[in-house]
Amino acid sequence: NGFVIVSAEDCTTPILGYSLENAYDADKIPDAMKWMMEGLEKEIKAAPSIQRPIQPIERSNAAYAAGANATNNFEKVLNTPTWSQEGPFNSMIPNRPLVGCVGTAMASIMKYHNYPEKGTGSFDGVNFDVEYDWENMRTDNYRSGYTEAQGNAVALLMWHAAKSIDTQFGMSGSSAYEVRVPAALSNYFGYDPGVSYKKRSEVSTQQAWDNIVKNEIDAGRPVLYCGQDVTAGHAFVC
Repeated sequence: NGFVIVSAEDCTTPILGYSLENAYDADKIPDAMKWMMEGLEKEIKAAPSIQRPIQPIERSNAAYAAGANATNNFEKVLNTPTWSQEGPFNSMIPNRPLVGCVGTAMASIMKYHNYPEKGTGSFDGVNFDVEYDWENMRTDNYRSGYTEAQGNAVALLMWHAAKSIDTQFGMSGSSAYEVRVPAALSNYFGYDPGVSYKKRSEVSTQQAWDNIVKNEIDAGRPVLYCGQDVTAGHAFVC
């Protein structure tokens, strides 16, 4: 297993994605990833027509192509769960709809921190004042071999995370506003009130935006990242 997705244009970032563990099948990727890949394809096709001075990435690519020495300078990757939205993750949600990508990403970050010991308060009749069984939560995708206790532990966390942000549940898709995540983490789960929501449009440059994300990851804090166009959106964990 393992794969690397490489750009077909030298004027763009060469590595678009990789995994050391999973396989890649373009016919079986989730809809959200398909949407992301289609967006990258459009950007790569348009890149050569943009008139601007040579960029640092082009200099770097040219240096590597010419045989310049490179170092194994891997970016830091946090060991966050590879959870999904269907069973067993949705088994405590009434009628078992999909969890929703925002709730799934939020719960994954909570598992990374194994926090809180228990929630507090309630929302729309759902009481969060219960303990979470972090030790029984696996970080894999629960495809097989999990116990009832392991399934129940992650299902409770998913249900509470999704409900706390007022997810609108549906059998074919569930949706929620990512802007609600900081308040839910602080009000119901004891996270620092300094948890914040930032928009790309409020940051002056792409480099400054990238630095915000990188600094959080370097500090051991996974980032809930959202992207969207006029037709669809998706939330995931960096």
